[in-house]
Amino acid sequence: MSGAILETYVFGEILKSYWHNGKTPNIYFYKDADQREIDFVIEQNGILYPAEVKKTATPSLTATKSFNVLNSLKKEVGAGAVISACAKKTFRSLAKLWLFLLAICKAYLFMKR
Repeated sequence: MSGAILETYVFGEILKSYWHNGKTPNIYFYKDADQREIDFVIEQNGILYPAEVKKTATPSLTATKSFNVLNSLKKEVGAGAVISACAKKTFRSLAKLWLFLLAICKAYLFMKR
């Protein structure tokens, strides 16, 4: 359940980033018949950017395994991202962790402006 809470938080931060800049986001969740899913697919300027949210501080290399399914949609696919929590030793307070996640989300969203 805590993973879902983190995903909801990240979604809210992405949404606020767009709204703060006067933009309307095109954010989707992807899941197909084979149960492959992507937490967020952000469409910007006709390009799809996949993103996965992981509550672990050390996500595995398989976190991006579903990103390639977007190639079948016949749209350009941009760089993907894995947004993950950091170890408690790295961030001593939850507030610092949220600020870190917010910075990652903003950097991801606006790297292709």
